[in-house]
Amino acid sequence: MKNRRNIMASEGLVKSAKKIFQILEELSQNGGRMKLKDISNNLGYPPSTVHRLLNTLTDLGYVDQDSQSSDYLIGVKILSLAASSLDGLDLGNIAYNYLTNLRDKTGETANLAINDSNESLYIQKVESKAMVRVFSLIGKRAPLHATGVGKIMMADLTWREVVEILDETGLPRITKYTITQLDEMKSELEKIRERGYAYDNEECELGAFCVAAPVRDYSGRVVASMSVSIPTNRFSKTTKEKLIKEVLIESKKLSAKLGYDK
Repeated sequence: MKNRRNIMASEGLVKSAKKIFQILEELSQNGGRMKLKDISNNLGYPPSTVHRLLNTLTDLGYVDQDSQSSDYLIGVKILSLAASSLDGLDLGNIAYNYLTNLRDKTGETANLAINDSNESLYIQKVESKAMVRVFSLIGKRAPLHATGVGKIMMADLTWREVVEILDETGLPRITKYTITQLDEMKSELEKIRERGYAYDNEECELGAFCVAAPVRDYSGRVVASMSVSIPTNRFSKTTKEKLIKEVLIESKKLSAKLGYDK
């Protein structure tokens, strides 16, 4: 009889734990802020059950409650855990399989870059198997304004933040196609925000065309940029559309791996 009671108690704890995670997921998927009745309706649990579990989460700091609206919000403790987890991840290694998929689907070199000290820093690559290809180096640095990956990362910033960066770095001409005027860069970043990807059309290296897409973390912040590069002698309208499609697919998969769910 005692063993049976222990088993039933254990099953009850498992069910409660499952409900707690469902509540946290529901909050996360609805902007991190919900009313008790909406959580109850969406999950199909009695309001009393949801209220009891929310009280536990609130006591532990994983959920907060707005004193004025009584809405429940994702707590700072959850965000802290997520940030700590991401800080411990090796983004380059995590991205490797997605870059490999991108390379295999396009036949071209795939890269991952971050913004490091206002420069594009390439932290992972999977090279094309073609004899003629765009070569890349892990650890290579390039100007933000002259690369597709860099422009993607700048497009996530406010214009004031962009100007502060460019005041520091300038807009030096790397090739005859590099954007060197501030107003032209502003227009370029606005187009990137609208379409969701960026080009580098021989702006950093003659003979190379690049398409880049954002990689976002759980908060929606752009933490890296994924790109695929092709020699211009192999470039066409058809290949351009395929590069755009595939880099968007793989960058979204990597973003989802980092907790981004929109």
